[in-house]
Amino acid sequence: MKTIGIDIGTTSICAVFYDGLKGCAGRLSAPNHFLEGTACQDADRIVGTAIRLMEELERAFGPAEAVGISSQMHGILYIDRLGESVSPFYTWKYADENTSRLAEELSEATGCRMHAGYGTVTHFSLQRAGALPPQAAGFVNIGDYLAMRLCSLTRTAADPTIAASFGGFDLEEQDFDRDALRRAGVDVSYYPEVSPVPRPVGSWHGARVFAAFGDNQAEFYAAVRRPQSQINVNVGTGAQVSLAQSVAERGFGSLPDGGEVRPFVRGQRLYVQASVGGGKAYERLADFFAETALLLTGQRIDAYAGLERLLEQTEATSLRIEPSLYGSRENAILTGGRMENLVEQNFHPGDFARAYVIGMARELHQLYLTFPEELRRGRTQIAGSGNGMRKNRFLRREVERLFGMPVVFSGEQEEAAAGAAMLAAEAVML
Repeated sequence: MKTIGIDIGTTSICAVFYDGLKGCAGRLSAPNHFLEGTACQDADRIVGTAIRLMEELERAFGPAEAVGISSQMHGILYIDRLGESVSPFYTWKYADENTSRLAEELSEATGCRMHAGYGTVTHFSLQRAGALPPQAAGFVNIGDYLAMRLCSLTRTAADPTIAASFGGFDLEEQDFDRDALRRAGVDVSYYPEVSPVPRPVGSWHGARVFAAFGDNQAEFYAAVRRPQSQINVNVGTGAQVSLAQSVAERGFGSLPDGGEVRPFVRGQRLYVQASVGGGKAYERLADFFAETALLLTGQRIDAYAGLERLLEQTEATSLRIEPSLYGSRENAILTGGRMENLVEQNFHPGDFARAYVIGMARELHQLYLTFPEELRRGRTQIAGSGNGMRKNRFLRREVERLFGMPVVFSGEQEEAAAGAAMLAAEAVML
């Protein structure tokens, strides 16, 4: 079966043409569209870019039979009664001191753990501030907004993998805990319906279009070949460590330190620990060296190539850095990393770069160790995904060393988009 997969990531939008017999036949990508100086994105520009990429793939490879969509999770976009956007897309990065406080309030009031950046928290914050768009009749994730535009819909039901990311979701009931949210003061009239089973929501150029899947679940689906023995470490703009478990097995209910249990496919759930640092923390390191070179020499440099040279020359260091530049999922407002054991012998750029990368890998390993031992038992391999893992061999080696497991990759380079295409093909067969 030939399908198109679209991934609306935080930084970029990717489209793949997937042939079930041959795998990924082609891929295209384009930058995403943040509104300058904000954590919000331009929804209609995103839709326009996604459609352009899809049309280019169709011209190159012919018509598809289905379209799968993967989307950055947690964020929300308000729509009117005609299904048109009436707000920017508030991404998962929409977090500050106020939303962190409201996340705590909602978690306590509903019994559902939530964090700043979750759609429910963003919605409640705007509601409290009297800032809900007056024309708004509901909200959706950006992936479902794309599905609506492709199929000329005014409404669509959300897949559980997206709905759960808003917060206030009951995994057992596969729906929002609307009563608990209502008691907490949240206006639940804006929430979408939920479809527990993937179904076509309409068609585009004759291809069946499915509601958006969460990007974590989509990339896991494409990256992990043996879910019972592999873990997934994804490093993109952020980073995640994920494990799968069958619902029929002994469940763990919740995870400590901000961990999440997320709906998945085939009677499974994902246990996830997320970092808000990930690839953007390494990007900030490159920016630091580029800025330093510009200030000292007046010259612009390829900082990523420079980091490669520094890391090749410095295999180990006694310097210790925790690059916690962006806080954590648990507390978005408490930011600030640490540097320890700075002495004359390690006061060099190479030591700084190596310690920084080790710190990134250490955070991922510490997240993994928060999973119950019973859930970690039998895991022998890391299925890597995301450009931060695929392209940064130094981070990859440090992850292998700390986890004590090899990192392997599937044949799919854009795992979230490929996973969306594969999930759409599977859903057609149901």
